[in-house]
Amino acid sequence: MKKLSLQEVLEGITDTRRERSVWYPLYEVLFIMLTAVICGATSYPKMEIFGKTRKNG
Repeated sequence: MKKLSLQEVLEGITDTRRERSVWYPLYEVLFIMLTAVICGATSYPKMEIFGKTRKNG
């Protein structure tokens, strides 16, 4: 049995968002949410702040 990386698991989740409103791949959004919660974020606004402060570019 092959071990999957976290990225492979997250990429395997079906993205049901409307294509025209997607800015980031779903696996990236889920990864930011997961790391935000691990770092203590307790609400969606705190997850958003966490993600924006670590955004590349």
